[in-house]
Amino acid sequence: MIVEILFSDIIDITKLYKNEQVENNDFGGTMTQIEYLGKAYSENILSEVISSFEDAKSLSYVGSRDRIANEIFDFRIGRQRYRAVFTIDTYESIKTRMKVKLEQIDLLDHYDSTLEDLKIYLKDVIIKDWKTCIWISDEQSEALCSELYPLFFEIENELRAFVNKVLIHNVGIGWIKQIGMEQYDISHNKLNFIRKSLRKIHNL
Repeated sequence: MIVEILFSDIIDITKLYKNEQVENNDFGGTMTQIEYLGKAYSENILSEVISSFEDAKSLSYVGSRDRIANEIFDFRIGRQRYRAVFTIDTYESIKTRMKVKLEQIDLLDHYDSTLEDLKIYLKDVIIKDWKTCIWISDEQSEALCSELYPLFFEIENELRAFVNKVLIHNVGIGWIKQIGMEQYDISHNKLNFIRKSLRKIHNL
């Protein structure tokens, strides 16, 4: 399961980069030296997030792979192992964005409630430093929706059948034409139009 969140426009860019005036030994005078703080920033964020959990935990830095400012951490909460990747992009030393990818190292055959809490804690901690947060992808939520939708559909149909039986028994088969039921009658007529358009269900 992978979760990706994009944060844009950090409020205080000195949390990612530190500018310092140093002497220029080659040409004289001074020059601006920029120190990258992205690794420390990412590690502090992750440390704060996993400290919220009561289970035993550990955090280790894997490295910056594939490109610069691509900080990778492996960590454990209880028995579950996860990986977090912080990819930081900066434009003209002003515009910034950071994509955070959170993924399970060990896939489970049941719903991972720790991952559910983890992604929310992570978003809540980071958003305090950034102006914008965009949820790019959430495979866990997508899988949960796929599993739950058929159940909700079944429950909805059962409730609809139950309400219909009660109303027919107490009011009669023409209950939908009674005073106070106008909005349901309008909805029913719209469905009738659809049914007539579809030959297979036109007589339902």
